Amino acid sequence: MIPYWITALKRKHNSAQYSINLSLDTNFPFLVNRVKELLRPEKPLVFERNFKTHPSGSLVTVHAFLGPSVYLNLDCDGAYCYQMEYWFDHCLYEQEIRVYMRELGLHDKAYEKKRWPDFDTFFHKVLHHQGRAAFYRLGLEPNPYQ
Repeated sequence: MIPYWITALKRKHNSAQYSINLSLDTNFPFLVNRVKELLRPEKPLVFERNFKTHPSGSLVTVHAFLGPSVYLNLDCDGAYCYQMEYWFDHCLYEQEIRVYMRELGLHDKAYEKKRWPDFDTFFHKVLHHQGRAAFYRLGLEPNPYQ
């Protein structure tokens, strides 16, 4: 089955939705890169997968990033609408990231969503489900699944 994001970026008849999709698709990688720059000095264990280039692909998820205090996720649903969600947990850079989201025009296209009862549980469930090999130390190891 073709990932939804491919079709979403071809459907231009709804110009408002196409504009939102294109904005999220274009600017989300800039946001992830900025978050990685901020976190890099701490050398945290992180998970990142860009499903546009990853061989496993995903029907819904476009790009996901998870660090010890921040989660960013870009999806495209079956109605071909991009959706960005984020979650901060005592993140030292939360305010700076929120400002950057505003600068990129993402703040009004994204929503905060807690995925599990607490961030630590979510992080460890992803670690367990994806396996340690899918994670890497930011600033020390190359991303195995970019």
